[in-house]
Amino acid sequence: MEKKESLTALLVSAARGLARGEADASGASDGVLDPFAKDLLPGRMGAAVGALGAVALTRAGNVALRLATGGLVHHIELRTLAIDAALLRFLARTELPQVMLLGAGADARAYRLPELTDVPFFEVDHPSTQAEKRARAADLAPHADITYVPVDFEKDSLARSLDAARFDRTRPTFVIWEGVTMYLTAEAAKSTAAVLSELCATGSALAVTYAMPELSPVPKSTRPLIRAMFSLIGEPLRGLYSRADMARLLSDAGFSPREDTGPFEWAQAHARPPPVLPMLERLAVAIKG
Repeated sequence: MEKKESLTALLVSAARGLARGEADASGASDGVLDPFAKDLLPGRMGAAVGALGAVALTRAGNVALRLATGGLVHHIELRTLAIDAALLRFLARTELPQVMLLGAGADARAYRLPELTDVPFFEVDHPSTQAEKRARAADLAPHADITYVPVDFEKDSLARSLDAARFDRTRPTFVIWEGVTMYLTAEAAKSTAAVLSELCATGSALAVTYAMPELSPVPKSTRPLIRAMFSLIGEPLRGLYSRADMARLLSDAGFSPREDTGPFEWAQAHARPPPVLPMLERLAVAIKG
């Protein structure tokens, strides 16, 4: 059976298309965080994001979208800015860098970040999901040098697939593993981290987001409902980690944890309002030593 595109991945892209981009010195933003979201999303979803983009840039519209989406747009805005900042720091300090994006979905970093110009950029995703994205991106011009790596994780070897795509194991790599670990079993997350360590050269960085066991600051009585909602859309929550658990997972795989930050820290770093409805998801950045 052909795999359907991940609904959560599409929602993440839509949120980026509705979030404000980086502010200038005056604190104003001249566009949405991801102006390519409307092009990379399917049909009506892309059209809706395009139509709402202008509304999202007004103060009232931005606040309304944050509330209407239960804080999702604001959370994805902050999470994306945090990962982008870590990526840009890596690019600035690294000679001959390359980037790997696991579970790429409708991600548009290769198109929207000029700092990635001519940087080898490996997008890893399920073959059918990737085919949909490639078709929508046909008329877009990326900054990065994209190589698409189709991988069915239930059947294919990530290492063999990347080797076949001429992934260079000698170059320092920035790996983005965003919004994935919560859908994996602990065993699957550990094995993937181990493969990444095997593939990546010394000095590579792994940026991984993870959800904490509390899920969100809501009463315990509602947490089963949250789990049920994810299961209903076919993406049940399987892997939740404390900070110590994630640090241990990374260390066991050969990565040295360097940063572990959450939504309030992301908001402060990027001069954004603190989340009113914070989600207990964090970003860990670790270095292959």
